[in-house]
Amino acid sequence: MGKWTEEENQVIINNISRLSHSEIASLLPGRTENTVKVQAFRLKAFRKHSFSENQENKISTEKAAYIAGHFDGEGCLMMRFDGNVYKPEVSVANAYLPVLEMYQSLFSGTIKKHSVTVNKPVWSWRLFQYNSIIFFLRTIAPFSMEKREQILVLLEYAEVRVSKKKGKLDEATKLLSKECHEKLKLLKKI
Repeated sequence: MGKWTEEENQVIINNISRLSHSEIASLLPGRTENTVKVQAFRLKAFRKHSFSENQENKISTEKAAYIAGHFDGEGCLMMRFDGNVYKPEVSVANAYLPVLEMYQSLFSGTIKKHSVTVNKPVWSWRLFQYNSIIFFLRTIAPFSMEKREQILVLLEYAEVRVSKKKGKLDEATKLLSKECHEKLKLLKKI
């Protein structure tokens, strides 16, 4: 279809945190899911965050405890295989969007509406960036009860991974990612 207009770019920026790429494409005649995905990347619509201790201190103890309790009940920690290595992901699915927007405002990440729901809309908040995951897990770990061991396993891996230089991963890091994946699977069965 050609060059992206300012209006099209604005549709992507305004909706990327709430809609899937295919849903955004449906708002843009002539654009496909893949072209929207590429343009969103070009626009840096998915922002990377790096958190400092100052930002960590801005979350009150009460709020951190609430989030930890909520995450214990509704959250998920996992390692997704990308064909080369397992990568960490943190997510929460919920029908009450304001809670997920609170997660996003405090920890970044994305919110997407599920395409298939039974009774009412369901949303997911997800974190993929290592620094955001570390910040989130450090914030809730002291208050978590049900998922504390999972949090510590994923936190340890994410911190090791961030300490490595970017680029091609060595075999030891790939093995560590697989071990983290296996530990999380076992902990979820307990």
